[in-house]
Amino acid sequence: MSVQAAIDRWHELLAADPLGTWEQVQAAMAADRLYFGARPVCSVLRPHFLSPRAYSYLVEVSRIVRGALGKAYDYLLAHDALRARLGVSRQEDALLALEPTRGPGDYSGRLDAFYLADTLPEAGQYPTLNFVEYNAESPGGLAFGESLSAIFRDLPLYHHFTQYYQVESFVPRPRILAELLAGYRAWGGLGKPRIAIVDWRGVRTYREFELCQDYFRSQGYDVGIFDPDELEQRPDGRLAAGDFAIDLVYKRVVTLELLAKYGTDHPLMHAVGQRTVCMVNSFNAVLLFNKGLFALLSDSAFPLDLNPIERLVIRRHVPWTRLLVDGRTDVDGQAVDSLSYAIANQDNLVIKPTNDYGGRGVILGWECDPAAWRVALTAGLQTPSILQRRVPIPQALFPSISDGQLDLSPRLVDVDPYVWGCAEVEGGGVRLSTSSLLNVSAGGGSAAPLFVVEPVSRA
Repeated sequence: MSVQAAIDRWHELLAADPLGTWEQVQAAMAADRLYFGARPVCSVLRPHFLSPRAYSYLVEVSRIVRGALGKAYDYLLAHDALRARLGVSRQEDALLALEPTRGPGDYSGRLDAFYLADTLPEAGQYPTLNFVEYNAESPGGLAFGESLSAIFRDLPLYHHFTQYYQVESFVPRPRILAELLAGYRAWGGLGKPRIAIVDWRGVRTYREFELCQDYFRSQGYDVGIFDPDELEQRPDGRLAAGDFAIDLVYKRVVTLELLAKYGTDHPLMHAVGQRTVCMVNSFNAVLLFNKGLFALLSDSAFPLDLNPIERLVIRRHVPWTRLLVDGRTDVDGQAVDSLSYAIANQDNLVIKPTNDYGGRGVILGWECDPAAWRVALTAGLQTPSILQRRVPIPQALFPSISDGQLDLSPRLVDVDPYVWGCAEVEGGGVRLSTSSLLNVSAGGGSAAPLFVVEPVSRA
């Protein structure tokens, strides 16, 4: 089915009372304090819709890509020199050594994808779907998306809409807790753990931690939210924050930031290494977080043990990606000089640091002049980076209120499926923007809930 009919129906129903709907959404976000810093998490009046067929395809392909990334992780873990080429620091290597047997440890992760899914092609073809990054380190937005879904489901408009369409939405907080506990049990933990959510006090996602805390407490768990500065290791080795003894850490602080402030000398790191606390996701996820893994998937020069299905999915759904080097590389079966190719194909390439996040350092070739592009290439040779081929970004009309009037304006859309327990895929986040850099952390855009819709059967 095409979801355009569902979009049209939603817009038709919205037109009956756009200002009332807008006020209800804004009031609900204010009551629930759904803000990214000072900015409301959502600025539009429609969820993003996928058909069941499109959603099923996204889930299955995401699962295969995550499996291939796991093999790239294993390969990278076994090759010290390659880790250095990808910008994995000695400090990060030291953290990997803290839990050598735990594997990648991504009990919750988020694949970042662009999906032209309004109408899937006929049988024998495949849709335009491209995976460009994997956030296995500290994925955010999950609780925000759940709260936004609840707000939209509360609208009178939604109840009218469900007369025409069945709707599936997603509730990540129970899954977050389940995966935290799965990680704790796999680590060897017993009983009911005391949980610490750890990140900086001033981060713009702090409200999300409170939403998780509320849910975890509703399920009978003792939970606290703590800044890394508040953590200490007791004489018996146990991690604590004041009087709160910690069994399980839900790590939301980004490892790069932790290392930048403390190096490898912090109570959390010591407790993890001494196995007096369980942490999910583990420090090992820094390798899956490294964007260089997409070069390992894309470049046949790296002999990953991929099966035929994984190779097919990567060929179809992972864009050409290479480590940025001053030397030769392969482009569509032809050996070329990497820098000459990058200069000649600026409008179709992106430069990304391998070991950063939040859109920092990402250079879109089509949005800068040739001189700036050359400067970025030179910088990318000094700071480990990848070149990645430009992919088509879906665009759709989303309603909002502008100057007191209903406004339908185009937004660029990415759909980011959630990975659970290193293998399963369920739900996903949606980011909208008028800028090609779709990253809420970078200061722009809007979130929207993901709804899977199909017509109500009239039989």
